[in-house]
Amino acid sequence: MELAQSTCANILDTARDITSGDRAATYGDKVENHANIARLWNAHLHNRGLLRADIPGSVVAELMGLMKFARMAGPLHHPDNYVDGVGYIAIAGECRAREEVLKADKQASAK
Repeated sequence: MELAQSTCANILDTARDITSGDRAATYGDKVENHANIARLWNAHLHNRGLLRADIPGSVVAELMGLMKFARMAGPLHHPDNYVDGVGYIAIAGECRAREEVLKADKQASAK
C-alpha cells in the first residue's frame, strides 16, 4: 500500500478484504485459528511457569495488534502495519463476541 492509499477508508477496506478473503481461505476460520494459537501459547507459557490463567483467542488477537503497534513505533513507515493492526483488533472483537456466546451457553447449561 502506497502513501497515497493510506487513507482511513483504504486501510479499513484492505483490512476487511484480508481478514474476510484470502486469509480465511488460507488459514481457515479466524476465530478458530486464534483459539488454536491460544492453546499453543497457553501450553508453552504454562510449561515455562509464566502463566496462571489461560489466554483466550481474543487476547491472542489483541497481543498481535500490540505487536503491530510496536512496529509502528519503528523508524520506518510501513502502511501494512496499520492494515494488519486494524485487522487484528477487528478479529479480537469477533473472537470476544463468540467467546461471550460460548460462556453464556456454558453458564445456561450449568443451571
